[in-house]
Amino acid sequence: MTEITKEQANAAVSSNEQVFDAAGLTDEYMAKKLKALTGAMETKVFHDKDASSHEPIKCPKCQDGLVNGKKCKLCKGTGFMQISSVVYSKNLKAQDIRLKALELTYKLKGKVPAEKHELGGPGGKPLIVEVVKFGDENTK
Repeated sequence: MTEITKEQANAAVSSNEQVFDAAGLTDEYMAKKLKALTGAMETKVFHDKDASSHEPIKCPKCQDGLVNGKKCKLCKGTGFMQISSVVYSKNLKAQDIRLKALELTYKLKGKVPAEKHELGGPGGKPLIVEVVKFGDENTK
């Protein structure tokens, strides 16, 4: 198993920070973007399930599906317009985006406790660890 020193670990973290900073992803920039996400808004799109019950609308561009003897592109030659069955909501709070932004903020600020990982032996039995000290041959 390869071990690294504390200095090597700090150098690696510092190197990563330099790469992100050079790309413009400074701590200040990321904090501003994260703050903006906590106020995210969205518009929901819904579809009318019963669009077929609407009365058809005569195509305003053509006469019975033809324009200058060719099939109308607007109504696809039917002479009638498709009723749009799309309904847009008012601007709503994007709760899922806001929640993820807050969770990330808490993690980055160290406000979330570390996740606990339990190890077990075969079949869920307790894991038995034997500590062996290695040294010179005279030590027992």
